[in-house]
Amino acid sequence: MTSPTTQELLTVKSKEQDISKDDHVKEYIGRWAYECGIPFHVFEMDNFKVILDTVGKSGCWVQPSCICKKMHKS
Repeated sequence: MTSPTTQELLTVKSKEQDISKDDHVKEYIGRWAYECGIPFHVFEMDNFKVILDTVGKSGCWVQPSCICKKMHKS
């Protein structure tokens, strides 16, 4: 039996970090949904998956919609 290479160890570590990020995202979304009274079954809908994919591709610079901005100014 041979020892894993450095590259193999780095790949495993990278996958662990990705899983950790996913867990954090799911935790925050779940907590937000609970606080807002959103039923958890909505997260199985295709539209929610599209939203997550779009936000993930857009990055953290995405701003709230105009409707949200107007509501917060009132």
